[in-house]
Amino acid sequence: MRVQNIPHAAWIKNTEPMNIHHVPAHSLQENLLRQVYDQPLPALLRYEDHNSMAWSVESRTPFMDYRLLEFNLGLPARFLYKRGVRKSILRDAMHNIIPAAVENRRDKMGFVTPEELWLKGEGKTWFLDGVEKACKDFGGEILDTNQVMKYVLAMIDGKRNFDSVPWRILCFQRWMGRGSF
Repeated sequence: MRVQNIPHAAWIKNTEPMNIHHVPAHSLQENLLRQVYDQPLPALLRYEDHNSMAWSVESRTPFMDYRLLEFNLGLPARFLYKRGVRKSILRDAMHNIIPAAVENRRDKMGFVTPEELWLKGEGKTWFLDGVEKACKDFGGEILDTNQVMKYVLAMIDGKRNFDSVPWRILCFQRWMGRGSF
């Protein structure tokens, strides 16, 4: 079988497209099972537990109840994904219970920080300086400075849609112990 081509970022040096399973999933259910048992769910649950316990906070993941998971994983795909809308059965069940704005959301959002406002506003210089320093700190080993800066400047100028790449670069630099906020 052919490995599914997954687009990769041109600004990261020496990378090839990657699929951790080496074979594309043949169905939505197969893909969901991979996500539940392989990646990313086990890692995300481990991070959630580690982060909550680090602050002595008991957190709950109510949608991870085994009965709900078993029910959802046993449903035909048409109940999970309908006309391009994810979680359609949950949305239908919550109709008139949750606000329409929440029910009709198409993008996923967790706890969002205002990186786009920072990048395009009062934090623009801080972001640019930080990203440029991150590129230099890695000595050109990982990031292509020219490509990264073009990428970030295009985002600031509105020529490219905003994404979290600049923030991730700064976080990666800090994680590697080479920078500070």
